[in-house]
Amino acid sequence: MIIVVDPQQAESDLRAGRLACPSCGASLQAWSHARARRIRQLSGPDLLIRPRRARCRHCSRTHVLLPSTCQPRRADATEVIANALHASVFGHGRRRIAATLGRPESTVRRWLRAGRPAHATRLYHQAARLLIELRADIFNALAHDRDTVNASPLRQALTMIGACIAAITARTPSTGHHRPALIGAITDGRLIPPATPG
Repeated sequence: MIIVVDPQQAESDLRAGRLACPSCGASLQAWSHARARRIRQLSGPDLLIRPRRARCRHCSRTHVLLPSTCQPRRADATEVIANALHASVFGHGRRRIAATLGRPESTVRRWLRAGRPAHATRLYHQAARLLIELRADIFNALAHDRDTVNASPLRQALTMIGACIAAITARTPSTGHHRPALIGAITDGRLIPPATPG
């Protein structure tokens, strides 16, 4: 699975041979599409996507190019899950979050359980590495901020992801990428771990 911020640019890069295989580093070529899936958004109608599939010219492995606005094996968009996690770190319970988002309580419960401390800590470190590259001064300020240091692992991770988004948009304001796409890219499509198939 390759997470792409801009599917049109990824398609162009794929056709030009500029996308590398994550397994061996050779160039990828277009190889049909993955199955169509319906993604529930925060507002508006469901989004029907059919992600591009690519095949390595060298090792023959296939990879799905999933838009960063989606989460692997999840029916809801990145922005929906991000809103649920954000609400939970500010003390909202699963019932209130489910009612606000118009999602089943059981779904919200699974999202919140997936954001356990071990996963949140991994997200924190992943975002921290990026923030150090982008703006080490902001990372240092957050690393010494008492509220951030004493927060839950999930809140620390979301704070670090938010700081990365601010640094990216300040550096390249003309890209036009919106927050959910950047969240997906920063977390490599793993804001929460993918649901287990079954």
